[in-house]
Amino acid sequence: MRLLTSFTFFLVFFSPYIVSANLDPALAGKKAEMFVQSLGDEAIGVLEASQGDDNVVQKEFERILNAKFDMTTLARFAMGRYWTVATDVEKKEYTKLFNKMVVDVYSKRFSDYSGQNFEVIGNKPAGRKDFVVNSLIKGAGNPVKVDWRLRKGKVIDVIVAGVSMSVTQRSEFASIIQRNGGQVASLITHLQK
Repeated sequence: MRLLTSFTFFLVFFSPYIVSANLDPALAGKKAEMFVQSLGDEAIGVLEASQGDDNVVQKEFERILNAKFDMTTLARFAMGRYWTVATDVEKKEYTKLFNKMVVDVYSKRFSDYSGQNFEVIGNKPAGRKDFVVNSLIKGAGNPVKVDWRLRKGKVIDVIVAGVSMSVTQRSEFASIIQRNGGQVASLITHLQK
């Protein structure tokens, strides 16, 4: 289950989404589905082609992550209300460390990839700007439902079996900051480890 969850998170952070505001919503939703499926296939291809080389996986994860995901929005959301009290220097350092953390953690977790299948099964509008693309990760056990939230050509969240990865990260980061007197620097120190 942990591998499937990690695989799902990887796919979420590596899913492209390009939609014009002028497109018909049904067409825009179908395009979102096609891009998620395409990038899911690309992610699987990277994992299979790496032949267990962790450095290759890490470099490819970083490339795809920075190209296809709104990392600034993800990092800002994960910091939550503390973003407004962080200095510009803290924001810059935190965003850099957040990106590195995502690449490091998930490239290590995916080293055990073993042929799971990824299938897009639908989409729905979410508000005026977003789409949620529904998918399944199929492995040896029960399929895992994964919903991908997309906005303005970038992935901004993934919901695995009903649990938002962004909300989970936000809760963890808030806990770290709160335990340390509300100091954003404590989160930066935690991410530097």
